[in-house]
Amino acid sequence: MTIKCKLLSTVAAFLLATGANAEPDHMIFYVPSSGDEAGISATYAQVAARLNDIEASERIQVIANPGFTQVFDVTAPADMPDHPAWKKQFLATATAKLQTYARGAYQSGLTDGVTPPNQVGLQEIITGLPRRASSGVEVVVIGSPRDHRDSDPVNTTLTRVPNDAFLDLAAHASPFGTIGLEDRLKGLRVHVCVIDAGFVDPRHNALLERYTSLRLRVMGGELATWSIDLDECLSRAKAERQDGMPVYMRDTSATKPTFLSVDHASTPPTEVTRVQNALLDEMNLPASVKGTMASKIAAGSLRLVAVKLWDTDGEDGDAVLIKTDDAEIKVDLVNKRQRVVLPVENGNMIMIGLRDGQGGITVGIETDDGTEALTPKIAVGETVIIPFFRQTP
Repeated sequence: MTIKCKLLSTVAAFLLATGANAEPDHMIFYVPSSGDEAGISATYAQVAARLNDIEASERIQVIANPGFTQVFDVTAPADMPDHPAWKKQFLATATAKLQTYARGAYQSGLTDGVTPPNQVGLQEIITGLPRRASSGVEVVVIGSPRDHRDSDPVNTTLTRVPNDAFLDLAAHASPFGTIGLEDRLKGLRVHVCVIDAGFVDPRHNALLERYTSLRLRVMGGELATWSIDLDECLSRAKAERQDGMPVYMRDTSATKPTFLSVDHASTPPTEVTRVQNALLDEMNLPASVKGTMASKIAAGSLRLVAVKLWDTDGEDGDAVLIKTDDAEIKVDLVNKRQRVVLPVENGNMIMIGLRDGQGGITVGIETDDGTEALTPKIAVGETVIIPFFRQTP
């Protein structure tokens, strides 16, 4: 918790390269090779918008999959002028290639009967990412995370999901495997912009997100975004953000690779939930209160934090009450810092002065990251609301 919390003289300099080596300020888009009108239109709009925002020395690469066909690869010059007419001329070739891609992908979607539409081969892309891994690369995948091919009906995720035992398979043996690819992504961030209306239910989407996150983590990368909001997805990729994404725990009981229907798939808790439940077990609370808090933790409205509290003045019997809608926790303050688990509800901790030894209640707080904060002197009965902007496990 933390309490408070950037005319080249000729268009001949236009670079359309095909090299696979990643460079700083490099964004790679993977887009579907075929799809429906809505999906391809949305894909075109997002890539075009990002292309128009290209900055000096930045490289943008677009690859259509299945097939890994390069649409364009453009690098802006270091001295690129900030002039709309120049930029339009500079980007003319890349824009034309993008338009040709969009027309072809839509026409292909009309004739090939691919199911689901807009599929991009997400797990196949992830398997091939190690050769792209380099500092400064953001990978954006636009399309359906479900996958089906008539040539490989066994590994379909149209209506089901792989269990966690697939992680123990070699990459050449399964499109969901990780053996041989461990720690090969060097912190690479992957942003998945979801275009898919064919999920069995919302859990189907969430389960595919979970498996993708686990697989990327084993490979040393991060699932930085998984969102149906394409604007948000692209914005996070441009800002190189990976905050706010859950860290999932592997289901160690899964020992045999099996595809599960969505209804029968298990969802082990995230690492945050596991730690939160462990903190809840530390608190000496009645079972009924504990159950209510557990429900709120699962819903995301309540977080528990382990902090150290102490009396910053003379040890004179000061005491405070930490209050939530469901519980009251009394803390007797002494000069020695004492670790206590306290609830943060809706982002705030409510502290009430309970007992004043002499001259006002003086409270110091040390958070898990070593940050210290001193509250003002509190009178008996006075309420202080402390915002917890970062709620760590």
